[in-house]
Amino acid sequence: MRAGIDGERHILYELKNSHMDMFILQDLFLEHEGLTAQIDFLVITPQRNFVIECKNLVGNIEINSRGDFIRTFEGGKKEGIYSPVTQNHRHLELIKALRKAGRSTVANLVAGSSTDDAYRSLVVLANPKTILNDRYAKRDVKAQVIRADQLIETIKRINNEKGPGRDKTFRSVTQDCAEWFLAQHKPREIDYLAKYREKPKTEQKPSRPEPSASNNSDSEPLVTSVSEQSAANEVSILCPKCGAPMVKRTARKGARAGKPFYGCSNYPKCRGIVNLER
Repeated sequence: MRAGIDGERHILYELKNSHMDMFILQDLFLEHEGLTAQIDFLVITPQRNFVIECKNLVGNIEINSRGDFIRTFEGGKKEGIYSPVTQNHRHLELIKALRKAGRSTVANLVAGSSTDDAYRSLVVLANPKTILNDRYAKRDVKAQVIRADQLIETIKRINNEKGPGRDKTFRSVTQDCAEWFLAQHKPREIDYLAKYREKPKTEQKPSRPEPSASNNSDSEPLVTSVSEQSAANEVSILCPKCGAPMVKRTARKGARAGKPFYGCSNYPKCRGIVNLER
């Protein structure tokens, strides 16, 4: 959760400092006929609307020719992740259905098959350390996945393309369009602790533990701690130093001999440690 919030703050900073005429709707939750969409950002400009999915990921991202997203951690460990492009496509489909179902003048201005080009999908990688390898990605996928520092220039470039038929009349109701979408928002409170407790243990993937104020140098292990309850639940832990999965071990010597701890799977290259309180 902290990683996601930090990523959205990074994107929001870029948008606020763009000096562009726009309205920004953040964490927009839409619902239509049983389908839902949690949209990180809906950016409404006089030319087009942008549905932005924020990804603040540890590790590097590769997109292959099939459109698969593969994340590589330090040390070479790889894992597939759900395609954020597919996720955003579903958001666009719900928005399209919601627009067609709307009966207001503003809804009609943004609805209809002729205005599909008025909505663009962007997946923004907010972690500045992430390296994106999209060499073999299809052109349409490659155009949607960008780094946060490319966001504003991408929006400007897309808006300079041949427009979807918006004219001065539409420009005069840009704010009304934003307010119409805001009216469709369904506020909701989510108990994320309960949500993760309900998930099967093999699916639980919490954010990285908060680093303590202890030594954070390269020569010494980065030490944090998690509660005994977390250990009992066998929650998957990511290394607080490099983000790689951690392995449960037992100390063989020293002051904590015989006590369990999590050690980084990249050891000895990475010496990240999470002690289990006892």
